[in-house]
Amino acid sequence: MNKLNQRLATLTATVVIGATGASAQNTIAMDVTVPFAFTAGSNRVLPAGDYRIPAAPDLVWQIVNRGDSTTRFVGNGVRNYSARTDAPKLIFECREHDCALRQIQIGGGRTGLTVPAPKWSKTDVKEVRVIAVPMTSASE
Repeated sequence: MNKLNQRLATLTATVVIGATGASAQNTIAMDVTVPFAFTAGSNRVLPAGDYRIPAAPDLVWQIVNRGDSTTRFVGNGVRNYSARTDAPKLIFECREHDCALRQIQIGGGRTGLTVPAPKWSKTDVKEVRVIAVPMTSASE
């Protein structure tokens, strides 16, 4: 019985270690330098700077300011799907000096997030321009 318990414990440890490795391989983080201040799913303005965005399996994403380590959570959106050939990027809608994050596109066939559009007036909508900021795979 002792050998059986030892083998089961070894098998359990192997499965746990294997599962941990598999989930770590599916976790990806992206780095991006945003050259302008922006909002991300709320009225809070995030400053221009360097950010890290860990890919999220659900609908709540983190945007981590790499300068001061503050974290903002972005949710309240819907999943979007990229083609395998799509490059990772953030999509913003901007008018004058106000920019709002609209999409997190991880690329490579991975799931991203589309954030609801800000409430702008009809005249503001006419002035909206779309800006794509490329992301790169994070290196720890």
